[in-house]
Amino acid sequence: MGTAPRRLREAGAACAAALQFLTRLPVPVRLHYDNALFRRSVIFYPLAGWLMGALTVAFGVLLADVLELPATVTAALTLAFWASLSGALHLDGLMDTADGVLSHRSRERMLEIMKDSRVGAMGVIVCVLLLLVKWTLLAELLPSSGSVGTSAWLLLPLVMLWSRWFMVVAIWGWPYARSGKAAGGGHVRVQDADHVQEGIEQAGDAAAAVAAGSGNHELSAAQSPESGQGQAEAGQAEVGQAAGESQVIGQDQVAIQGQITTQGHASGKDASDSGGGLGGFFREVGRRHVGAATVAAVLLSGAAIGLPGSLGWLTLTAGQALGLALLTIASTVLVGTAVAAYLNRKLGGLTGDTYGAINEVLEAVLLLVLMKLAAQW
Repeated sequence: MGTAPRRLREAGAACAAALQFLTRLPVPVRLHYDNALFRRSVIFYPLAGWLMGALTVAFGVLLADVLELPATVTAALTLAFWASLSGALHLDGLMDTADGVLSHRSRERMLEIMKDSRVGAMGVIVCVLLLLVKWTLLAELLPSSGSVGTSAWLLLPLVMLWSRWFMVVAIWGWPYARSGKAAGGGHVRVQDADHVQEGIEQAGDAAAAVAAGSGNHELSAAQSPESGQGQAEAGQAEVGQAAGESQVIGQDQVAIQGQITTQGHASGKDASDSGGGLGGFFREVGRRHVGAATVAAVLLSGAAIGLPGSLGWLTLTAGQALGLALLTIASTVLVGTAVAAYLNRKLGGLTGDTYGAINEVLEAVLLLVLMKLAAQW
């Protein structure tokens, strides 16, 4: 086979991987996940964001223009739909990051807290506050009169595509915090769904045993339980660890539409045990990946701004369109860099959870930028 067909297949697989990884959209393609595919997939992160934005716009127009729901209700339901498109993947990362960073413990203890599957008070508080901010901004973005389908609401894809573009920049620009053998490119492999499902079932069996008061339940050797001690407290601790490592969403692991689940292993040990995580798959993302993602983001921005105008739905002057594009990009770079630098200083690097947290913060900021600009048009 020639080079061109091979590269076309690789690009198609990378695009499908990005959609499977970042969204809950049905992509009925079974892929062979390896480090190279993960690296190539980041090029299509802006496309995944643009697609999610387009679906969110359509959902909002349906609620406001067709069903004629009030602005507050439309904003609330649209926000729920928005979160569901990613399976709340990034909100999960935001909560884990808030629990860890706002604990003000040592770096090692913060990373341990972020791996815990349980959500603490700070995670809930930050998540609720951010959702309130998003809901308020969405409600303000809806026009007080006229059709939503001819308003700045149509520009929501800009918010989602540029927030996901910066995830690529963050992966490339800052070190990975969970250093360890499992984070190394050559030491990480992707397990098939059967192996991961077995681990999930084992965690569920262990949880049932502890709930029944059984302290002598033995987990599989792959999860290294403290078997034979007959203490419910030890059993419960192992169950907590197993549950955290078997999370389908968050905790640096993700289930991809029921087809595969990624889980890093090194020398027969879980990536979490070795200090690694799913973010380790992206450690070799380079400038060319960032450059390609940037080109994709710029082209998609042109489509997001120009398409509504060409269809007569939303008309912006050249100055308004240019100002929107430049302010969106500048806000993304400045705020994203500030948040990433702060988390890097606190954690000694970034993790999969922090990538999700940065995305959520940027979405809120870019919504604010869009609302302020729309009020002046």
